[in-house]
Amino acid sequence: MFAELFSRSGLSLDRLRAFLALAHAGSIAKAAPGDVTRQSQISRQISELETFFGAELTERRGKTLALSEAGKRLSTLIQQQLQDLDDFRIEQSGARKSFAIGASASVLDWMVVPAIHGIREALGQSTIRLEAKRS
Repeated sequence: MFAELFSRSGLSLDRLRAFLALAHAGSIAKAAPGDVTRQSQISRQISELETFFGAELTERRGKTLALSEAGKRLSTLIQQQLQDLDDFRIEQSGARKSFAIGASASVLDWMVVPAIHGIREALGQSTIRLEAKRS
């Protein structure tokens, strides 16, 4: 199962975490402020991921790096997969999951509140928080 994915080097959770740090911070310097050793490591790990996937994950914009389209997609995939793993960890610990539903007050009143019973049943023993947002 996934033999091709695991047969080559260059993919690791640490490399994916470094890439996600860059994606969220917007630059290597911001991902590891004041730590030139860590900045160099992040740069190398991103390069290794680019080699592994055979795609440019970043593009230079002036003096900074920005995510390429492939980088944006990879960032989304990493975030989803790590969130799924963390959700599994939480489930196994027996802790309750927490969900927030954000919408305008009118949408919450007209659509969410009438359906809240079905939502609660579908989510099981979870905490649901409604957040009124500006439209």
